[in-house]
Amino acid sequence: MKNPVLWLELRIRIRERKLWIVTCLYLLCLFGISCIALLMASTQGTNANPAETGLTIFGVGVFSLLGLLVVLGPLASAGSIAQEREQRTLPALMNTPLSPSSIVLGKLLASWAFVLWLATLSLPFLGMGVIWGAIAPGKMLGGMALAVAAGLVSSAIAVGLSGYFRRSLTSYLATGAVMFLWLVVWPIFGLLMMELFRWHTSGVPDNFAHHPLIFYGFFAHHPVAPLFFLVVPEASKEVPPEAIPFALGVWILLAVVFFNIARRGLRRQSMGKS
Repeated sequence: MKNPVLWLELRIRIRERKLWIVTCLYLLCLFGISCIALLMASTQGTNANPAETGLTIFGVGVFSLLGLLVVLGPLASAGSIAQEREQRTLPALMNTPLSPSSIVLGKLLASWAFVLWLATLSLPFLGMGVIWGAIAPGKMLGGMALAVAAGLVSSAIAVGLSGYFRRSLTSYLATGAVMFLWLVVWPIFGLLMMELFRWHTSGVPDNFAHHPLIFYGFFAHHPVAPLFFLVVPEASKEVPPEAIPFALGVWILLAVVFFNIARRGLRRQSMGKS
């Protein structure tokens, strides 16, 4: 990848102290979770089931990874382009032969590299579930891939808003508002719609199978939903098999939309309209 913005961003991020602080805190968190699970197993003596211990470590680890990537990914990316405007370095970048698409792509790939870096650190802890026979290797890799995909799309949303707004504070606030709407407000609307539907059709079981439009419109594309469908056996029996591909398709669409938003913001500035 011959993108100078990408390599410049990587060099800057590697030299930042907060990157290594976040990395150490995340590893300490996973290490603490693993130690607690092992202590719980040791208190049970010979009655302890290694598979249950490994499943506990994997389940908590993969959902912790998902939460960390969904939260830290946007925080590390929301000011990537807006800060260039505030520091008055963006005009010099725009005067290079690089197109707005190349600049946005470099910023986006740098934020994705941070997401992949944190995910790579989780491999030894998630692999304990496979070693102890709690989960199949393919399912472990699938769960990790879904967590990484959720982190990638959240970073793409942050980069898109950072390229559109002129100030980093505005981009941070807009990113927080969009993520809060997607993570919290939208599922609440879905629950309200289900309650209204059940109220109008009394006697119908309150199941996602009876609310396909509500399920796909409000819940299936949630960042936690595909991983929950994959890891939790009870959930995998109740949802249709196309739920995870549908969620991935929506995530790809969101990444493309916000990439174009950032590109449009840079193109607007290059034309002297911002």
